[in-house]
Amino acid sequence: MITHHDQIVARHMSHAPRVKALVDELYEALSATGRQNYENAIKAAYCTGNEEITHRRIRGGTVSVVRCMAHDGAPKHVIDLIYGNCTTQQIRADLVAHGVGFLPIVRVYPSSSVLPAEDDA
Repeated sequence: MITHHDQIVARHMSHAPRVKALVDELYEALSATGRQNYENAIKAAYCTGNEEITHRRIRGGTVSVVRCMAHDGAPKHVIDLIYGNCTTQQIRADLVAHGVGFLPIVRVYPSSSVLPAEDDA
């Protein structure tokens, strides 16, 4: 969950968190074998050694929050918000509720996907 403290950090850090929305095909593939395997796959794809990840349910989906680990008492800051099985409206509402509604949302496709043409999106 993004806390009030995270909102303040997001507004004042030089790089705002990246917001990623998994397309349905990717979410379904990653979650097909269970929630724990989904969470492990997201952690493997988005976390490095100095980062931590938490997951929370949001309506029918999940938001995974990746934070950079604090050094010498500095606050942790959110670097990635990864949404799975959420509509754009649900994502935007969650971002607005946590004070970061201005952030762009990037779609994440499976590596084997053919991307839609600009006019199809």
